Amino acid sequence: MPRSPAPPMKRILLPLASILIGIAAALALVEIGLRLMGIEYRRDKYTMFDERRGWRMVPGARFHWRKEGKSDVQLNREGYRDVDHVLEKPEGVYRIAVLGDSMTVAFEVPFEQSFVQVLQKRLGRLRQRRVEVLNFGVRAYGTLQEWMTFNMHARAYKPDLVVLMFFKNDITDNSRELNRNPDLPYLVLEHGTQRIVMDLHESRHLKDSRDRWDAFEEWIRRHFRIPQVISSARFLRAHPELLVPVEKGFTPDQALLRRLPLERKLTLRFRPPGDREAVDRAWSLTDRIVSMLQRDVEKIGARLVVAVVPDPVEVIPQAKAAPSETDERVRKIGRDLGLPVLTYTSEFRREASRLGDCLFGFKNMALCDGHLNPLGHDAMGRLLGTDLERWVRKD
Repeated sequence: MPRSPAPPMKRILLPLASILIGIAAALALVEIGLRLMGIEYRRDKYTMFDERRGWRMVPGARFHWRKEGKSDVQLNREGYRDVDHVLEKPEGVYRIAVLGDSMTVAFEVPFEQSFVQVLQKRLGRLRQRRVEVLNFGVRAYGTLQEWMTFNMHARAYKPDLVVLMFFKNDITDNSRELNRNPDLPYLVLEHGTQRIVMDLHESRHLKDSRDRWDAFEEWIRRHFRIPQVISSARFLRAHPELLVPVEKGFTPDQALLRRLPLERKLTLRFRPPGDREAVDRAWSLTDRIVSMLQRDVEKIGARLVVAVVPDPVEVIPQAKAAPSETDERVRKIGRDLGLPVLTYTSEFRREASRLGDCLFGFKNMALCDGHLNPLGHDAMGRLLGTDLERWVRKD
């Protein structure tokens, strides 16, 4: 007996269901693969809203970092990448508080390889006194947020020495005119007065709690890896100006470049703004913020030192030697305020040439750029330790 033909709707629905099941299975396999590879881009795992600083890191957070470099991260009870320290300074202990951004946080390397820990080991060998190095770095912070961090947390630990780590993108972070990031607080000078402003109503950290659709999108991104990867790719696609050849204007070791695939020669860059007058105003604001930090550090009887993290592309092996504008600008701030400023561009360049390798960058991200790699952290920790030892012995 001949089989009766399937209803028209069924003829449509069955293939459609097969296609949807196939797509779902493929997405599930991709999701499982991303999880097995440890690929994850979840900002909420380590970042939360802060009404004064814009954001802070999540106290006690634990997660795997795979975006650039590789490490297993655990934050302390106050949300910093450090061990927990007792608030009251023990008798005979010399404390160093380090303020900074992602270079100081060092998610990209294991905790013990970060320059703060290298510094701790270096100074911990001194026989004269016991030294504790406390890490108060927060990813993407500018100098104003670092000043706030000192007053909100670091000063309570009664440091004897405060080290402000400065990287070239801090100058943009410090300027509302150049950055306009609604999550950042800014120091604004108007009619001879200064005030701190932040557009909280535009903060992306608050939007999720106000808008249901935003909250749903954030829930999806929080629980699934595929939309996290798509979101990261969209960011890079929307900012093609961030991708520039690392070799441009420099003469790095060609043998090193040949060892790496072409896509590794593209690197995320902090491109300098074209408006020089706006840049000059940003430096003036930075001078003012550093003076605020200096005043507050000296109020508790401590000493402030500024240390500059070198520009990655200026310290590529065999890079063309040239004066660093960031170094010169920060040195000027130091002269204006009577502050010691430590710069390491020349030392990093010599170390990179000696090793024949880069002190910045990772195989899963940028070539010779991005954040300090283990070689860079080791160099920074050793160099800082040598320079800071004189104050540890003297103070």
